[in-house]
Amino acid sequence: MAILNLKKKNEEKRTELGENSKRAAKKMVAVVEKNGSGTGLPASAADFASNRALLSILRPRITEKASLLMERGCYTLDVLPGATKGEIARAVRARYGVTPVRVAVASIQPKQKRMRGKRGMKPGGKKAFIYLKQGDKIELM
Repeated sequence: MAILNLKKKNEEKRTELGENSKRAAKKMVAVVEKNGSGTGLPASAADFASNRALLSILRPRITEKASLLMERGCYTLDVLPGATKGEIARAVRARYGVTPVRVAVASIQPKQKRMRGKRGMKPGGKKAFIYLKQGDKIELM
């Protein structure tokens, strides 16, 4: 019986992940339609690149280590796994109004976790370290 419940939970997770990717695709289409022509296509390749860059930043990464790095002018952000350093730099410039001096990225591997005897997976992803000039700041809150 436990095996059937596990299969059912896995199917629910798959459908949930599918819905999340559909939502992200709808957001992308809405942004492109807003800035592009009425046909649903971007007005130019530059518009499409800037829209993709803006969507590449997911959220600020607030941890103890990130807080210590913020004091030194390095900000940590969660980004899409396919985002490049150039896209991240453009997104930071557009969203926060500061020009990064350096952008470093690191992949986060998925990890297996156990809770109350049950196994689960902590999702992986990608994080970006944004280095700014002395005196520049990003307001995250």
